Amino acid sequence: MVSEDIEGRVTRKVCVACSREFTGVVTACPHDGTVLIPLVADQLVGTKLADRYQVLSVIGHGGMGVVYKARHELMDRLVAIKMLKADLISDSVSVKRFQQEARAASLLKHRNVATLFDFGVSPSGQPYLVMEYLEGISLADVIKKDGHVGVDRTVKIFTQAAAALEHAHHQKVIHRDLKPGNIMLIETDEEKEFVKVVDFGVAKVMTAGADEEAQRLTQIGEVCGSPVYMSPEQCMGQRLDPRSDIYSMGVVMYESLTGKLPLLGKTMVDTMSKHISERPPAFSKVRPDLYIPERLEAVVFKTLEKDPAHRPQSMADLERELEWAVPKPGKSAALRNTIQPTGTDIKAIGKPAFAGPRRPVGVFVGVVVALLAASGIGLAWLLHQKPDRPGKPEPRQATVTPPLPGTIGGEQRRVETKPAPALKPSASQPRQPAPQIGSSETRPARHASKPTLPARAGVRAARRPAGAQEDKSESGAGQDKMHTVKVKPADPFAQLERSRSYTPD
Repeated sequence: MVSEDIEGRVTRKVCVACSREFTGVVTACPHDGTVLIPLVADQLVGTKLADRYQVLSVIGHGGMGVVYKARHELMDRLVAIKMLKADLISDSVSVKRFQQEARAASLLKHRNVATLFDFGVSPSGQPYLVMEYLEGISLADVIKKDGHVGVDRTVKIFTQAAAALEHAHHQKVIHRDLKPGNIMLIETDEEKEFVKVVDFGVAKVMTAGADEEAQRLTQIGEVCGSPVYMSPEQCMGQRLDPRSDIYSMGVVMYESLTGKLPLLGKTMVDTMSKHISERPPAFSKVRPDLYIPERLEAVVFKTLEKDPAHRPQSMADLERELEWAVPKPGKSAALRNTIQPTGTDIKAIGKPAFAGPRRPVGVFVGVVVALLAASGIGLAWLLHQKPDRPGKPEPRQATVTPPLPGTIGGEQRRVETKPAPALKPSASQPRQPAPQIGSSETRPARHASKPTLPARAGVRAARRPAGAQEDKSESGAGQDKMHTVKVKPADPFAQLERSRSYTPD
């Protein structure tokens, strides 16, 4: 609604760039220098549009249109109606841009984008859009009220906004007018602050064969848009792609975190020149009283790169980097506890150190393996003790054939088949020389394998990898040892160090 004093003088004015309202004798917006537009009485309020929309009040103004709050009488539902201004009806370019907005909005079906319901033309010849009515607060109002937005709250808001614009870019739609006033925060049953991206008034639909017409509409969009949030290529009138929206998103994030615009000149031309050539100041210089994590600052300044090739190449990339910017406690605990064996057991890679209770099948298999191992050990012990039974002659002492190569004392070694304890001979006990072939000296068979223990150890050492040999020498226990290496997720911000501690909001 309008607000006038008794003498009829208009006391409220609005900035079409940031949607802020002012009173008094101020003529230009103190934030961006845009000339303020006075609020005047609107003749559409209180009337019925298209025989079904009851216009209730004015809820916003833009460079080309006015937004009304209305009620669909048949469905008893609140809607928002955006109508082209009456003085722009004769401008064919403005009418085409308005139709382009309707086309762009009709392509978008995303939970974080305001839904378009209807499109029509009023009896006075003004085209209008009927959209979802959002009961909430804009990000511009939050910044104005609180001075800045907290770190965790900023990340949550802009990850949702990035998801909405990723969908728009996938549909070949570039917003081109991102600013805090076009990011709405509403309350739903699931979330307290749910993001809705609105106002695709200067959106560009990237279609083949329409470059000349799109360029002509772009020039108008630059005048009616928001120069303080424009990308360098948009300020220079160059060809745009989704990375232009990424730059504008960075400007809005900068303003949300610090409460100040990154680049602002004395005039709109000066501001656009700064976006083309100057680099924004660091957060510590703008708001030394706030601590903003270095990771998040790196993400914001990456979006503000002058060269589009140096920015995140998609809104999906920006969304991922924002999620990495402020690590949450316990978010990657499972990955931090992951171990990786050095052997060939590739299936164990990536499994957490604790996987919860074992399943009954695993217990059963473990019992079966243990029983088989015990049976093998018992059988080996019986075979080892069989030659020592009393009353039976030693079978190896009755050898009458000539000794074969590789025998000791007329008996053939059974190193490969006879299980021997994995013991190393002491350095203080030298090896006894083997008896000569044909010697009359005879020994029990169980002593014949003792001289072969070093060879047995050598066989085992040869079969063990080089890395395992080092572990054995360190432990000194002569037992196989499995290497465990922690697997940590790749951190794109590992090179940054925090100068101060950060406490989540």
